Amino acid sequence: MQKKIASLMVTAALSAMVVLPLSAQAASNAELTRRHFAALLAAPQPKLAELTMFFTLMPKGGDLHHHYSGAIYAEQYLEWIDKQNYCVNQASYQIETHSPAGDCVSGSAVMNNNTLLAQLLQRWSDKDFYNHSTQQSPPDRQFFDTFGYFGPISSFNTADGLQRLKQRAIQENLSYIETMFHSAPMVKNPQFDQQAIGGGVNDAMLAAFSAELEQDKSFNDGITSYLDDVNTGGAGIDDAQFTLRYQSFVVRLLSPSQVFSAMLSSFKLASQSPKIVGVNIVGQESVNVSMRDYLLHMQMFKFLKAKYPKVNLALHAGELALGVVPPEGPDLAHQGRHRRRRRPAHRPRHRHRPREQSAGHHEKNA
Repeated sequence: MQKKIASLMVTAALSAMVVLPLSAQAASNAELTRRHFAALLAAPQPKLAELTMFFTLMPKGGDLHHHYSGAIYAEQYLEWIDKQNYCVNQASYQIETHSPAGDCVSGSAVMNNNTLLAQLLQRWSDKDFYNHSTQQSPPDRQFFDTFGYFGPISSFNTADGLQRLKQRAIQENLSYIETMFHSAPMVKNPQFDQQAIGGGVNDAMLAAFSAELEQDKSFNDGITSYLDDVNTGGAGIDDAQFTLRYQSFVVRLLSPSQVFSAMLSSFKLASQSPKIVGVNIVGQESVNVSMRDYLLHMQMFKFLKAKYPKVNLALHAGELALGVVPPEGPDLAHQGRHRRRRRPAHRPRHRHRPREQSAGHHEKNA
């Protein structure tokens, strides 16, 4: 009898939905969702488990600020370490590119040592960051330092990594990712660096260095290799449920010649592949090299944007606050952003990610 009553109630509810106009159904659904969300917050303590489920199921559209290397599980990197026959130094927690020996152990050995694994995760991610009672790095330092730990393994097994990111995105109802994939090919030129640091760079010098790079076989081979990695690593990713696109990026902490050559290769990559939809610049804004070369980097972007006007920019910015840098720092950044006339990519809009989703859990602490 109870089953029959329940069946009748479901039938009645479905019938009521059928006769409602579409606009009324949408309004009803929005109101029910609003009430449900309010109920999750109404208790003295928010219902965190149910809120997590709510936001996991909620359609999210696209993730436009996504670090490929920071979105892979730390545990996954340990598996890849064994695949490459690398090891983890137990004292420094750094990856070493040779077979396990002595204090440098395999990824599986780390996984099977609960204490070592916990200590590694505290360095490779922000796991337990807010549970510490002892001295630790500040959030921004923790964020930037994580890249140095898993960097040596992050460029391997990209096809596997991208597929894993896709499946996780689908599970979270995320239909689009625009990921900062790999740093762009670059070249070091000491003569250019000397002139640039001395403040003597102009568009003629940038044009001359560009022409030199155009004839550099290893530089152009690097661009070809990057395109091959995008095409092979991302093969079969796009479908009706999910779309993946890429940003090539430049590291602002490097020498001027490395930054400009990486910037040029990034613009060339974006102009040659429809899958590479923009160019980014990454790295802490507030350190000495970043501040010293801030306007120079914007000059480089302006020069290359004129040459490749259809290439999009999505630049890391927004970290130069009073107290972090001298008072002139924010003014310097304002001048640079006015030159490039493009929105910054770092701003307080990043959604929370569980620690397991990100080896670096970068966006939460950025």
